[in-house]
Amino acid sequence: MLLDEPFLALDAITREEISITQHTLRLEERPTVLLIIHGVAEAAFLADRVVAMSPRPDRSRAGSPSICCGHGRIAPAFNAVAVAIHQFLR
Repeated sequence: MLLDEPFLALDAITREEISITQHTLRLEERPTVLLIIHGVAEAAFLADRVVAMSPRPDRSRAGSPSICCGHGRIAPAFNAVAVAIHQFLR
């Protein structure tokens, strides 16, 4: 499934609810999803792996190692994953 900024037009409360639902689905069902997002916190919460696009649109930089933050946004592991993504993008 390809999702391009799927939560962009949602209000904050609905975005959070849908994001948690998608996260739970990912952990339970393990679907194959290419999720295009621009937010680091969202990527840390929703992704198993992050791939950054280079300035040239048809190229991608190497992906980060498989990362999973299945403990939720308040867990210390979440901050570690978000920091790792920030460092990867620099």
